[in-house]
Amino acid sequence: MSKLDVLVATMHQTNLDKYKQMNIQTDVVLANQSDHHEYREENINGNIVKMITTPYRGVGKNRNMALLYSAADYLLFADDDMIYADNYEEGILKAFENLKDADVIIFKCNLTKNNVIIETLPNKIKRLNIFNCFKYGAVHFVVRRASLKKANIWFSLLFGGGALYGS
Repeated sequence: MSKLDVLVATMHQTNLDKYKQMNIQTDVVLANQSDHHEYREENINGNIVKMITTPYRGVGKNRNMALLYSAADYLLFADDDMIYADNYEEGILKAFENLKDADVIIFKCNLTKNNVIIETLPNKIKRLNIFNCFKYGAVHFVVRRASLKKANIWFSLLFGGGALYGS
């Protein structure tokens, strides 16, 4: 079992090219919204690349599908336009090693002209609370899988792209 899975919400993919386009260097679950059902799994560079294709719409449904197919200790949520920095896994695992009680760590996303680059270390360490937690999207989060499972946390199907409330 992998330590870290990248969970990618994507649409209309016909192959596993997103793995290389996004510079993913760990196991990945591509939750692909299209017009049919399909499951594809390949070993690429020693990493398990899964693509689950369904006709269901909504980013919440898509992310929940990725959660169902992931088994890693840590889960990194992603959109398909992101490009990851080399060695991101090392930085993420080190952050969880340093913050042993953390259920979620939010990482910095650097916006560039054409895509998003994920830095592997948080800028500063601080606790989130009800007053400062709403300014971060899911793509900033790496979560401890056991914490999600214990709290029975899933993405709402009411909010986000393709849902009743877009934001």
